[in-house]
Amino acid sequence: AKLALKRHSNKPRRKVAATTAMLADVMAHSNLSVWKDLLCMTAISFGFFFLLRASEYLGSHQGAYLDYVVRVGSLTFLDSQGRLLNPAHDDLNNSHELIVNIPGSKTDLYNHGQRLNIHLSSEALNPLRLILAMWRSTPAHFREPNRFLFQYGSGPLHRDVVSSILK
Repeated sequence: AKLALKRHSNKPRRKVAATTAMLADVMAHSNLSVWKDLLCMTAISFGFFFLLRASEYLGSHQGAYLDYVVRVGSLTFLDSQGRLLNPAHDDLNNSHELIVNIPGSKTDLYNHGQRLNIHLSSEALNPLRLILAMWRSTPAHFREPNRFLFQYGSGPLHRDVVSSILK
């Protein structure tokens, strides 16, 4: 009877909460002029500041929840006057606010999704600041609305890549 109560696998590993100091350390060790480093740093900042589940902005090897992963078309850019900016032909350097439409998640029972926003700030970790760095680096990436926002290769950036950077 006691064997039934005993764990037959290893203990679960303790999760460590991410902090802005951890993100600053990751940024200090990143070369943001390299697309993969910029992509990873932006994804980490994006997930942290918007409090997203990994399945809402990253891919996994199982491919589950790909319908919920944020796409380029999920972003709305506004200038300081609240006017809409179109990534296909407007200068996104004039962006002062980013609105993200999260299409849904595994915890969104009614699949209503949610809209989240953040304003531009002078902080290096600011997600909009990093998204704009992505846009300046590769503007063509933002002309395809169905492309994964954090696309690396032919699919979304995988959570294993981001997890290994944070460790």
